[in-house]
Amino acid sequence: MPKKRVKTSTLWVFALMLLMSTIAMAQAGDVEPKPILNSWGITAPFLTSWLPIWIFCVLGGIGSIFVKVDNIDTRFRYLYVAKPFLGVLGGMSLSIAMTDGRDPPEVILSTYAAISSFLSSAILQFVLVLLSSPKNSLKVVNSVSPVQFELPDDKGGKP
Repeated sequence: MPKKRVKTSTLWVFALMLLMSTIAMAQAGDVEPKPILNSWGITAPFLTSWLPIWIFCVLGGIGSIFVKVDNIDTRFRYLYVAKPFLGVLGGMSLSIAMTDGRDPPEVILSTYAAISSFLSSAILQFVLVLLSSPKNSLKVVNSVSPVQFELPDDKGGKP
């Protein structure tokens, strides 16, 4: 069975769209961050004013289920749980990075949260698949480590 290569052209389009929306969102934000603590000492995104952002991140994550990249999707066991989970984490982390933890968030942030969670899900999936391969993770480790490692040869136990 020949190895299938992951077609990255769609992922590059997603990354470019995510970069453009992030730049637009960063230019629309406030200059001074205003982090706010509630009575329990919790900051954004765990404030009630951030509930719309959470809802739109979840909706964007659920929408990412409908983006099919066969070579990546076949490597996940619970795809219908993993894609929304990665989408929510990616969208919320980008939303927090855009606002610097200020409260209340801008109204446009809800739209950005949905778009970023929809697009970042496939990108995060690709990164996880890329790093879960022993060869690829070994390349990453060898690029930063002074000691070079190599994979053992698996020839069926023959010396």
